Amino acid sequence: SEITKNPHGLDENTPAHTLFMYGLAHILNRYIPKNAEERAEILYEAGIVKDDLSNYTLCSGLLAYTKDGIHEGWQGFFESREPLQVSLWNLLTIERAISPTGKVYVVENPTVFSELLSRYPDSSVPLICTYGQVKLASFMLLDLLAKEEVNIYYSGDFDPEGLLIADKLKQRYKDKLILWGYEEANYLKSLSKQSLSERRLKKLQNLKDESLIAVGEM
Repeated sequence: SEITKNPHGLDENTPAHTLFMYGLAHILNRYIPKNAEERAEILYEAGIVKDDLSNYTLCSGLLAYTKDGIHEGWQGFFESREPLQVSLWNLLTIERAISPTGKVYVVENPTVFSELLSRYPDSSVPLICTYGQVKLASFMLLDLLAKEEVNIYYSGDFDPEGLLIADKLKQRYKDKLILWGYEEANYLKSLSKQSLSERRLKKLQNLKDESLIAVGEM
């Protein structure tokens, strides 16, 4: 704003914004971001947090620490066994996140998240909900857990978009991420009558993990 004399000088879909993103990608040796989540991630890597309140993740059964010790808010939700919605703004002060069980179960669908919570009301099951495409807030929380050697179990949809989300997480977290429920029997049990277009089927060519490629071929 100070340099351009225009508070909207770097708005998306402007030449300046495009040049800015290309410049960051070059400096950070990254691919050009293709969507809003990738743009948010590359900005964060450059030290810029954008839209820190509406970018959030949902979790339960996890504890977090600031430089001063355990975060009392996270501890309160943990002890009351209630889900906690965490924004980028909340995560900026967090230095450590742990799962007391050494595991965390990650789902993309909030209805599945709610169902799991309702089935185990008397235990602090470590859960994260990403709301479909993984937002930066979810990546930040998962990065913190991965640093603590927490095993991440991920389950998502079987459609091309869902498999690509799982593949992206697998490439990022490697052996720390266990694909959860991606067996042939589960696919056949949940098979829908929805036909896939050629455009959507071509997305499966971008899969890198061998087990997900096998599901994609099926």
